Amino acid sequence: MFSSIACTNQEGSPKVSQFIGLWEGVDTGDGSLTQRQITRTPDGSFIILGADSFFSFCKINQGILRGEGSIEEDVLKVPEFTLTCFKDKKEVSVDTSFSFDHQNRTLLEKTVDPTISPITFHKISR
Repeated sequence: MFSSIACTNQEGSPKVSQFIGLWEGVDTGDGSLTQRQITRTPDGSFIILGADSFFSFCKINQGILRGEGSIEEDVLKVPEFTLTCFKDKKEVSVDTSFSFDHQNRTLLEKTVDPTISPITFHKISR
């Protein structure tokens, strides 16, 4: 499910470290509390896991988001960020990007799907 995409930024660069951590926000589309965990792998790519207090797409409202991406022009791009529902294993994928807002020190998640509202995340870990 994951492709290996190497990150071209150096290990200690702010462009890399500003994305790593646990992030939390509110999905304005449905009001769910949402989290994203972003870590870097030894090969330089990023693994993104996501959890929401509920997913409208899933029968019992439970599932997990998973994706792998890389930084391109200061944006963390995650092709085919995939929601997998726990009960029926139904899946949906959408290309997603994460941009760091230096003024507010927040992370903005956007998808290519115009029906999905962007989500602003605040870092809750160091």
